[in-house]
Amino acid sequence: SFPYSADELGIAPQDAVKIVTVKQLRPTRPAPPWGIFLVEFASKRLPVLALRRILRAFALRTRQSANAADRAAFRVEDMLFIAVHGAADARRLTFARFSGDQPQSARLSLFDWSPDEPCRTVCEYNLPALCWPESATDTRRVTAIDGVDDLAISKRPCGAFFYEHR
Repeated sequence: SFPYSADELGIAPQDAVKIVTVKQLRPTRPAPPWGIFLVEFASKRLPVLALRRILRAFALRTRQSANAADRAAFRVEDMLFIAVHGAADARRLTFARFSGDQPQSARLSLFDWSPDEPCRTVCEYNLPALCWPESATDTRRVTAIDGVDDLAISKRPCGAFFYEHR
């Protein structure tokens, strides 16, 4: 992985204190369609503003000269964030994705899970949507969470789960 500090990403000190680590997973093929980031936060709740600041640091800008030369840049909808947050004894794992053209107005879709929760819904409904194309030469974008409104990813599986098991 490629580690980044909040200072390298140009994140203000008031947001940087919430960030423990930011790492970009190494691509498995040249010119990967997605940027996948592992982010650890010190706060109990997911700090959406700090996550948005990280998004802004890696977002592809219209003017090529505005992109940072020392790190990859991706379209807003081509980044997946895997965030760890929560108290030491109650850590949560959140999968987050933004959609839209601009980082400041991008819409957030997410689902989360913690080790003390049953994982059936996450395993059956949420994680399979994050699969890669079968062919290693397939360059299409991975559209795992496209077209899903806020929290619908977690609501829809939960609804299906509870309907099936009444």
